[in-house]
Amino acid sequence: MEKPKNRHFDGLTSTYQKVVSGLLRSLFVQETNVGQGRPGIKFLTAEEVHALQDSGEIGKYNFIDVRTRVEFDRCHLEGASLRPLAEIGTWSKELEHDRSAILYCQKGVRCMQAAQYLLQVGFTDVSVLGGGVDAYQAHLRTKRP
Repeated sequence: MEKPKNRHFDGLTSTYQKVVSGLLRSLFVQETNVGQGRPGIKFLTAEEVHALQDSGEIGKYNFIDVRTRVEFDRCHLEGASLRPLAEIGTWSKELEHDRSAILYCQKGVRCMQAAQYLLQVGFTDVSVLGGGVDAYQAHLRTKRP
């Protein structure tokens, strides 16, 4: 009998599946109320980020897309700079630590990893876009007439 497929993991290696599953499980267990976040990490809604962009205030932040170059080139949020998660050890040293950071990725998992790292290396004001690009795009769709 063939094992039923999990559509979320189709095409992923078993090791990667275990890592992703464990990470998602740990986020869910520790983040039962996403609005409150973890100590030091704030969650912003797509509406809040969009308002910062519309007002021009987004330029006051380290507004960072932690996805890959391919993902960034496909689509990214206005005002964001590309800083791939895989290179965080390098780019985190280049940022102004006293400037607030807003991070995002596709769904919210990678930006949480980046946010935790930034807190560990001395950043004090780190926010993430809850739901990532997916949430932002959904927000834009609901705003269209």
